Amino acid sequence: MQETKFFIDSVIESFEIPLSTQKKCNELYSELDFHGTHISNSLKLSKIYSLIIPHITDSDWPWMYGQQLTSNDMGVLHLAATSCESLQDFFDILQEYSDLSTPVKVTCSECNGRFKIILKLPDEFCSYYWVHIGIIASFLTELIIRFFNISINDIKISIPLKKEHPMIALDVRRLCVQYENDSFCIYLDSKLLKAKNKKHHQGLLALALRECEKNKIEFNRNASYSAKINSIFATSDDRFPSLEMIAYQLNTSSRNVRKKLMNENTSFRDILQENKFSRAIYLLKNTRFSIDEIGGKIGYSDSTSFRRAFVNELGVPPSFYRGVESKES
Repeated sequence: MQETKFFIDSVIESFEIPLSTQKKCNELYSELDFHGTHISNSLKLSKIYSLIIPHITDSDWPWMYGQQLTSNDMGVLHLAATSCESLQDFFDILQEYSDLSTPVKVTCSECNGRFKIILKLPDEFCSYYWVHIGIIASFLTELIIRFFNISINDIKISIPLKKEHPMIALDVRRLCVQYENDSFCIYLDSKLLKAKNKKHHQGLLALALRECEKNKIEFNRNASYSAKINSIFATSDDRFPSLEMIAYQLNTSSRNVRKKLMNENTSFRDILQENKFSRAIYLLKNTRFSIDEIGGKIGYSDSTSFRRAFVNELGVPPSFYRGVESKES
């Protein structure tokens, strides 16, 4: 969670933030589950971001912020990624461990000579996607260029934002080849994956990978069950996993999951509902799916049930959130 604290402090130093907002952000930060990850903490982190990001008035600030992130802010993930041997190794490490130190889940694929890196953020973060895209694109391109001697002209991105969005960083626009894409992606020629890291250090790499694996084990052992389930929900691309599927992934029984959640004063249903409606709000604000389609995507078989449940849960109809992003912009 150290990068989150650095982010809060950097925004406070760069922009005029009311003292009441600063205090609230620091209070929310102290409530985070520090045994968890950015993804398992995504609901709480989104509250911090919703308070502080509206005060960022410079569209290029996220890009500049991303360029200055170092191992002091990103920990052993940064050390592992920057001491590996090749660019292929770099992406393999990000794919395995990125969600332990960042809010990003990285998946990679290769087709017709083009390497595609898909960067998935928790839905709760996407109301301020422009900030996260600026930071992540800047951070990764800076590392690729600096350590693997890749030209910026060889890096292309696609983003799920409209071209007219006023807060897209100028450098993001220079790299972008597609707007309103389904996801945030980075593209490279597959031949570049063989590029060697001029600062490769096998000893540091081994040390950093041991720490990454240790952190992964620590999370699996110490994180609350609700944090683990939030992490699984946040990275599920389509339907939310059932209780039985969650129990299988956690290598336990459904009964034990229920018992653990009861001890944490919550339930599987409560966590599922919170994640369902968080995703629905994101889809309402950021996509062109109809309200009925969105209801189907979060598991409701008919629009009447979805609308009724939405009002019962949030106190307003789904239409309340339709077009909110454009109004905020």
